[in-house]
Amino acid sequence: MDEPLQTYQKTLKLPCDGLQSGLPHKTILDARVKEAATSIANGPGELECKLDSNAAGHLVGTLKTKSCAVNLQTQYGQNVAYVSGERRTFISYGISAECRVASLEKAAAAATELNTILKIVGAIAGSAVFFAIESLILKLMHFVEIPYLFIAIAVFCGLWCGSKLGALLGSALENRALRRAEKKGVMTEVDTLWYNLTQKLDLITKEYERV
Repeated sequence: MDEPLQTYQKTLKLPCDGLQSGLPHKTILDARVKEAATSIANGPGELECKLDSNAAGHLVGTLKTKSCAVNLQTQYGQNVAYVSGERRTFISYGISAECRVASLEKAAAAATELNTILKIVGAIAGSAVFFAIESLILKLMHFVEIPYLFIAIAVFCGLWCGSKLGALLGSALENRALRRAEKKGVMTEVDTLWYNLTQKLDLITKEYERV
């Protein structure tokens, strides 16, 4: 699954003139984000929290359970906004997070693979069947050669049928994985974790202007 289950994105405009003067705000916000993540990790349940800084000095982290993972990242730097067509620069602090569920991602990957396989199988099988039927008809009509147009139509029909079947089976596979996750309480766990995190992030950033 390329798309995460949940996403969070917030960009703050810091009350400063340059990168150097904005560093105290970055330090404060980094500390608040760390506190928010660790407070959730110290709560009930088995939750692993890892926080670090990347090569650019931005705070990154992961909140992970047995069934899901939330990736957290911050971004500090100069940003650009256009107001009435006028380009304006400002110092910003961004917070982004995404939540992924391993079982759902595996099901989505399997569905994508199944769709691709069925397209290929459909193109081959569909072409063979269509080709055999057309060949018989054309022979009865005393055609010596089979027109290329019929071959192209056969391949296209096979691809279309395989794609439709793959989409149906893939959707069924993903829905089955979702139902199993709900039955095991995974989705409730994910929703609770995501709600607690986003509420804390909204709270610690409310004093800053949001872009």
